Amino acid sequence: MLGCVLFTLCYFVHPFIESNKLAISRGLFKIPTNSKYRYSDKLNDLIRHMLTPNPVHRPAINDVLTIVRNWKQLQQVPLNSEAKALKAEQERKAKEMEALDKKAVHFDGDIPI
Repeated sequence: MLGCVLFTLCYFVHPFIESNKLAISRGLFKIPTNSKYRYSDKLNDLIRHMLTPNPVHRPAINDVLTIVRNWKQLQQVPLNSEAKALKAEQERKAKEMEALDKKAVHFDGDIPI
């Protein structure tokens, strides 16, 4: 819940817009990259960590407080294995989309004759 609040405060949209139970249970959310609001990888990792689907792996409030108290000293937020896998999958998909965008033929409106 707290991860959803932080995500919403940062990006002004709920991470699970469709409230799809499958998306929520599998942690299928996308950190906006084309938003005018860009945040550090460290903050995005904290969000990923807090949105870990399995509550056993999700940080407790005391863990979050420890991270926040040590924010300036941390080079990166320590992710659990589930959050690391989510990050890797999100980065893979972002690279695929970027590659597809580069390959896309953009139509300028002129029809060659």
